[in-house]
Amino acid sequence: MKIYHQLIKNIFTVLAIILLFFPELPSAQASEITEGVKKTLDSIIVIVSREDLKNNEKKAERRVLLREVISKKFSYYEMSRRSLTKHWKERTAEEKKEFIDLFGKLLENSYANKIESFTDEKIIYIDEKKKGNVALVKTIIQKNNDEIPVNYKLVKLDNDWKIYDFIVEGVSMIKNYRAQFKKIIHKSSYEELVNKLKKKLEKI
Repeated sequence: MKIYHQLIKNIFTVLAIILLFFPELPSAQASEITEGVKKTLDSIIVIVSREDLKNNEKKAERRVLLREVISKKFSYYEMSRRSLTKHWKERTAEEKKEFIDLFGKLLENSYANKIESFTDEKIIYIDEKKKGNVALVKTIIQKNNDEIPVNYKLVKLDNDWKIYDFIVEGVSMIKNYRAQFKKIIHKSSYEELVNKLKKKLEKI
């Protein structure tokens, strides 16, 4: 009995030392990152689920609300930089600003189109990995018997975790755009890429 009590005492002593020297445990940090993603997705689902916004005539109003939520959590700077890779360094400050604006609007529309089709889907948060200032939040979109894995890549910017890529069924959004942009630039020019983005946004 004395051995048992001594064991319990030792366990509590070790826990006290851990909490004293490591107040922010990995699980607490993990929760912060995943909760940030969850808060954003919950807000988006609330908007697309609102009956007063489902009518197609309310699309513009719905998109404004979605844009406000999405832009707070997505880093269009990181998405633009990673999509252009080496071509990003060659751009002037004005060109970078223009590209971020164009690409950001394109991403907003693309993501909004996907999320607006949500009806009774359920998002399950299954895992989180963190290494330095980057993290990965793994989720599954579940509807009836179908499960679609959607993973979010995040980077820490100004004490906040921002999404810079999402991977749907193993396909990276950033890698997909990177391949398209690279092909257009190599075949023609960066200016042609910008013109194509502008034309695409005009159609939208």
